[in-house]
Amino acid sequence: MRPPPSPSRRALLRGLGAASLLGPAALHGPQARASVSASRRRFLFFLCRGGWDTTTVFAPLFDNSLVDMEFDATAAEVGGISFVDHAERPAVRAFFEANASRTAVLNGFEVRSITHERCLRLLYTGEGEVGADGWPEILAGHAADQPLLPHLVLSGPSFASRYRSGVVRTGTNGQLSALLDGSALDASDQAPADRLSQATRDQLEAALSSRVADWTATAPAGVPTSMGGAHMDALDRLAELRRSSALLDAEPLYPLVCGEVWDQVATALTALEEGLSRCVSVTFDGWCANGFDTHAGNAFQSVHFDLAFEHLVGIMEELDARPGQAGGSLADETTVVVLSEMGRHPQLNSLGGRDHWTTTSAMLVGSGVAGGQVVGGYDDEVVGAPNELSTGELTSGGTRLLSRHLGPTLLALGAVDPGGFVGGGIEPIGALLD
Repeated sequence: MRPPPSPSRRALLRGLGAASLLGPAALHGPQARASVSASRRRFLFFLCRGGWDTTTVFAPLFDNSLVDMEFDATAAEVGGISFVDHAERPAVRAFFEANASRTAVLNGFEVRSITHERCLRLLYTGEGEVGADGWPEILAGHAADQPLLPHLVLSGPSFASRYRSGVVRTGTNGQLSALLDGSALDASDQAPADRLSQATRDQLEAALSSRVADWTATAPAGVPTSMGGAHMDALDRLAELRRSSALLDAEPLYPLVCGEVWDQVATALTALEEGLSRCVSVTFDGWCANGFDTHAGNAFQSVHFDLAFEHLVGIMEELDARPGQAGGSLADETTVVVLSEMGRHPQLNSLGGRDHWTTTSAMLVGSGVAGGQVVGGYDDEVVGAPNELSTGELTSGGTRLLSRHLGPTLLALGAVDPGGFVGGGIEPIGALLD
């Protein structure tokens, strides 16, 4: 049985239009774009976990007899983006109507696995083995402005080896502030911890800082002082982090119903706006956390997608309304990466669901993206059709896309040379780059 939608949001979408979802902030439509250097571009990763059904939104394969397309769905096109339209997914159309010009859909790339954890690793690193860094970790590790929280993981996976020091998990219940002020010790299952008062801690830190500063300034010639300088820098960053931590424990932007991640979105947007992070990761587990892994009851895909796109509508409206670092809006400086670890089989199974499929889609929105287009596609067997990387044109002599092509494309958007991270001569998908 299909779960009930959120009546209030459906009414807003159908009666007032997408802009009314967010109140005053949404009334500011996309403005003139300000340019930002790729080295300072920021990234919001929005993972739809479980493996989405690309034929619910991204792949209108109505002419393929191998595909069981959704009843009453239709093929649609808005601003160069072809998609699957349905009356029960108004947020999908609302998103494309507002954002098609800065959105690119990537169809038909292979993750080469049907197990969730391995697919996630392949999607984020291009490698199946442990030890490779993920695209967000690499991008964060090359941030030009050395943010306090290079890759802020609010939920979902992170794959870090060389860049593990830049990954910060805050959790969703104010854990970062609790760690910084010591109150996390109160939640220990051990004996209650005796904590120093804030005044005493301030005195100790001041005394230590004074001693380190004096030693660094008066050390004899030839005595290394780099550790003292690093200590002082760490204390400065700690003080800045404490001042900023309250911003990250943001209240949800909108009332929560079931399965919504507005609280994480609020924190993510604040971290980007304040320059605290280069990359922020949010994971959406579908309506009431049912996930996109619909081996039974594929109708849940429609509910999950509509709620996901409601979040994306909200994210883009907020990015438009918030100031960026380069004089324009935060949207001018932020690329939103929407992805899922795998696709789903083109045919329904005996339970009315779909099993795992190795070919999937992704969506890039915002800064640096050559929008208004769909790059890649699916062939007659519903696997990725070869295409020309520089133009996106489907051609029999082209390249079949892998998750390893997505990574270099993201790195290129962030001014990181992919050559040092992806072997085998894998190049960025130039057609996606503005």
